Amino acid sequence: MDLIDRYVNEIARRLPRSKRADVREELRSALNDALDSRVEGEPNEEDVVALLEEFGRPTEVAASYSDANRYLIGPPLYPVFKLVVSVALPALAAVLVFSFALSVWADPSQMSSLGAKLLSLLGGIFQTSVLTLGTIVLVFALLQRLDLNPDDLQVEEEVWNPRDLPVVADVDLVGRGEALTSIVFAAVFMVVVNLFRDRLGLMLTPGQKVLFSHIVVDNLLWIKISLLLGMALHTWLLWAGRWRGLTRIAKIGCDLFGVYVVYRVARAVVADKAALFDAGLPGPLPEMISMAAHWLPVIVAVVVLFDAAKVLYRLAIRSSETPPTVVGA
Repeated sequence: MDLIDRYVNEIARRLPRSKRADVREELRSALNDALDSRVEGEPNEEDVVALLEEFGRPTEVAASYSDANRYLIGPPLYPVFKLVVSVALPALAAVLVFSFALSVWADPSQMSSLGAKLLSLLGGIFQTSVLTLGTIVLVFALLQRLDLNPDDLQVEEEVWNPRDLPVVADVDLVGRGEALTSIVFAAVFMVVVNLFRDRLGLMLTPGQKVLFSHIVVDNLLWIKISLLLGMALHTWLLWAGRWRGLTRIAKIGCDLFGVYVVYRVARAVVADKAALFDAGLPGPLPEMISMAAHWLPVIVAVVVLFDAAKVLYRLAIRSSETPPTVVGA
């Protein structure tokens, strides 16, 4: 039965991986036995729908297998948490190792103190890993403590309809790779910004003074908020598994806030154009950099607004569609 498989899968994906196989087998057996006891002959779709409605929503059934309130990060969230951490920490270490190799390549004189530099690198990897892990735990623990549920984003019907269970080809399914990449990038970038705030800026040639690092420091709070919003949204999407109207609107809000942060940083760069001339940049380069900073927020805003317009148009079209009539309902 396709509906039974979809129902069992929807419950199992909310449980720890170690429990999924047993729960799938137990649920499928219980549902089939219940069908056999109440229906003579081959059950039809209406029989299955009625049975699943009695069993209850997948979120409620999954919650019955664990007491999530005993955990900092409960079983429904833990598989996603483990996946994010297993990707984020190695990615962070790779970024720091690459940065270290690049700095040694740009300044070969550092080879004379390579041992001390390597120890410093190991210490940096440990420190940033702890900070990254703490940031990820904070996001997941917040979701756990608020007792939020992906299904809270939709208006609940008086009677749950099993026909609404997601199918494999559902266009609203969240791309796990994209969501995971966004979470990892945000976590790594936040830690890098925290640790190297005084060394982030514009440096056109190795050994040159870093320009505009004070702008990064001045806007650090806004940058952190933007990154945390993105992490929270994509964590939710990775957990929920599918897009809904409110999450699409939330994505637009996060993108617009990101445009504002880009505008703040770019505006400060344009206002401090004199620093480009004081650095002795050749020819028209200062004017070119200033012009690029001036137009960057405009370009980003156009891209974000175009994407938002497409999302809002699709939502408007979807809300105006007449729901299909179910024969026999």
